[in-house]
Amino acid sequence: MEKKEPPLSNIENETELAKKLGVSVRALATVLKHAPAMYREIQIKKKDGTPRTLRAPANNLKTVQRAVLDKILVASPLPGCAYGFGRGKGIVDNARLHAGNPYLLNVDIKDFFPSVHFTRVQKIFTRLGAIKGMAPTLTRLTTFEHSLPQGAPTSPYLATLALSKLDRRLTQLCVSNRLTYSRYFDDITISGGERAHKIVEAVAQIIDEEGYKMHRGADKLRLSGPYDDKLVTGIIIKNGVLEAPKVKEVLDYLHLLQREGLKALKDDNPLKEQMSLRGKINFIQQIDPKVGLALTQELEKIAW
Repeated sequence: MEKKEPPLSNIENETELAKKLGVSVRALATVLKHAPAMYREIQIKKKDGTPRTLRAPANNLKTVQRAVLDKILVASPLPGCAYGFGRGKGIVDNARLHAGNPYLLNVDIKDFFPSVHFTRVQKIFTRLGAIKGMAPTLTRLTTFEHSLPQGAPTSPYLATLALSKLDRRLTQLCVSNRLTYSRYFDDITISGGERAHKIVEAVAQIIDEEGYKMHRGADKLRLSGPYDDKLVTGIIIKNGVLEAPKVKEVLDYLHLLQREGLKALKDDNPLKEQMSLRGKINFIQQIDPKVGLALTQELEKIAW
């Protein structure tokens, strides 16, 4: 089989880069000049109620970043242990991978995106064939204040590429202990026999040696045994079976809207709330098709 050239191997200047990305030279030059000032800060709440800061790129920067993702980054395949990208690699698939194993270890990488320094990003573009200053140029397009901005379309893929060595080392550790390893962005899951609980410090050491930190909070570092309910990327596993989350909560809300109408909406935008409900139901349906279908039928009874 003929070996493919790296996607950036023939790109020697910004004009050729613009052509590769499918944008005008002027548009690329403008974004490069003003990139650091083209992010809007957004505060959202995490599941535990603490704030998370997102950096949302302006539309013209986002367009260029999307082109970098689609026309450059995806040419570099991700390891099989990395979930979150593509068909068959979602959080439900990740949970199913571990469903039948009696012991489970959940680990979270602290400050995931900010921990990926621009030097790591530059090395990724160099590996993809960037020459003559193109690696710094592409790094400028995809980083903010020396690290990956959470909110840019390129950040998840770049972060996963940056963790390739970490993935290899943790995979090797798990193989040697007859364990199953996967990672969904910053959520690491290891399952199998009792060894899954005995390698915590070895996992922490590898994460530390690769330049990252492991969360040690009770909600981030969890050990589950044969008789425990397990949680993998927000999905509950009971007796080896995946259980859809928040079914009763969604059903109760649907019944409330059926009884009281749109005046009971949590959001003042009916279309937005309807789309939100459909998204939650579709997620539940991935885990339990029968329950998902029943909820869909209840949703259709609401007079929108």
